Amino acid sequence: MVGLDETAAGLILGAGSLAAVVAAPTFGYASERWGRRKMMLLAMLPLIAGAFIMAALFAKPEMAAGPTLLVSLVLARALQTGGGTGMIPLTQALAADKTTQDQRARGMAIVGAALSAGTVAGSLLLWATGRLGAEIGLAALSAGGLVSLIGIATCLSDPPRSAPLQIPAPTLRCLRRTWPYLGVTFLGLTAYLTVVPVIGLRLIDALGFEPGDAASTAGIVMTLSSAAMVLSQAQVALFGARRFGMILTLGCVAGGVALGSLALAGSLPALVLAMGCTGVFLGQVAPVNHAALSLAAPPDSQGRVAGLNSFLRSLAMVIGPLLGFSLYQAGPHLPFVVAMLCLFIAALLPLARYPLHALT
Repeated sequence: MVGLDETAAGLILGAGSLAAVVAAPTFGYASERWGRRKMMLLAMLPLIAGAFIMAALFAKPEMAAGPTLLVSLVLARALQTGGGTGMIPLTQALAADKTTQDQRARGMAIVGAALSAGTVAGSLLLWATGRLGAEIGLAALSAGGLVSLIGIATCLSDPPRSAPLQIPAPTLRCLRRTWPYLGVTFLGLTAYLTVVPVIGLRLIDALGFEPGDAASTAGIVMTLSSAAMVLSQAQVALFGARRFGMILTLGCVAGGVALGSLALAGSLPALVLAMGCTGVFLGQVAPVNHAALSLAAPPDSQGRVAGLNSFLRSLAMVIGPLLGFSLYQAGPHLPFVVAMLCLFIAALLPLARYPLHALT
């Protein structure tokens, strides 16, 4: 077992967050020139290598000692997170390339459901391998990445294009057309992740759980919320969605009410119900927002816009937990109130672009 203090663990996690912020727009932009498939193959390599290196270091920490071990873990985490995050805009851009406007919401829902299902699967993998050691889970992740790499190489192809791949000239056109949906991504995920890290604290302070029980129960609650999100996205994938503006506005309002109600939850069933409803509502918002973003962007800028969207997503993953802990120290109800307000603001943003004739 690798012994790490809080500072070392923070450096490793921080390296992953920084890599995610950099990788998302980089891979998105690069895919406009070199194609989605090539960049997917390239993104999988650091993911596989990073997980494998971390598994090896956890299994045989004597291979590196002192500062060398820490630097190795920081670099490995950055590789793993950078590659994994880079895959998100690539899959979204590929879904945009291979779907018509009428099918766009279904395509984005499939991508979103796969991402949420991966989150649930990762939690289950952590639970299943927890007693065996972190190296087992990391090795399984590396092996799964290798299988995915082979699948991409043998089964995936870029759609035909009528013109050579090239990066469009710099312009503000994309931002003028897409900023409301980019705002929904940032505010929506920030709201959700402001609440997630304080669920365990809420269980301890409001419901009287012991710290150990609170941590495991919070994990179960978040897994159930993610599962509800998967089912909600699967519904969009199966049946599609229309009237995007209405879904985005009402979904954000309902999600805000659900997160705000956590401040009043006086029992575990009430807390589970609130987080489950949040998963359902945001599970509707996410694929519709990605579809609206894709349709608002120029056809030759799908990778750029998806990369920018993933950049904001990664930024929210850094800001949300920090904001949640800071607000909780100021007042135990503040994270839930601020999360609710963030989603209420997000609900107003689509009104700046809706109705668009392409989205009705």
